[in-house]
Order: sequence, then C-alpha cells, then structure tokens
Amino acid sequence: KDDLISYTLPGKVQTYMAAGKPIIASGDNEMYDIITEAECGFVSKAEDVEGLKQNILAFAELKNKEKLGKNARKYYEENFSKDNFFKKLEETFQ
Repeated sequence: KDDLISYTLPGKVQTYMAAGKPIIASGDNEMYDIITEAECGFVSKAEDVEGLKQNILAFAELKNKEKLGKNARKYYEENFSKDNFFKKLEETFQ
C-alpha cells in the first residue's frame, strides 16, 4: 500500500488486458477503478487479505470466466491500444 503508487496503473495490468486475461488483483485507486470499470476480474483494496481471499474463491467458482477476458480485451482496445492512444493524444492537443 503506497499512496503515490496507487495513482499509477502497473504495466502488467494493461498487458493482461491486451491478452484478454481475467485479473485478480489487490490495489487501490487507478488499478481498482479500471478493473472495476472494465468488469474484467476481481479486485480488492491493497492489504485486504480477506478481500483477496474471497475474490480468489469467487473466481474459482465463476462459470463464465471467458467473459472477464473478453471484457478485458475490449477495455484495452477502447482505452489503451496504440491507435486509440494517439487519437486521444491528438484530440487533446487540438
């Protein structure tokens, strides 16, 4: 748990999303918000051991894990792909 780091998104999260993989994570702010918004996995607050445990159990029991992966890939394409990144950057500077 680190207040400064919690405002960043670890590169591995984008990598998992690009690969269309479901995510089980423990983190705050940016990572928590993106995984929740993308509906691509389970996320608990940093240092919440019980929450992480419950998320692992929930994932293990989930019938349609593929949907999480599809949601991850879709969110990546819409928000992090190179084409969309440059499009948003260009819009910002116009």
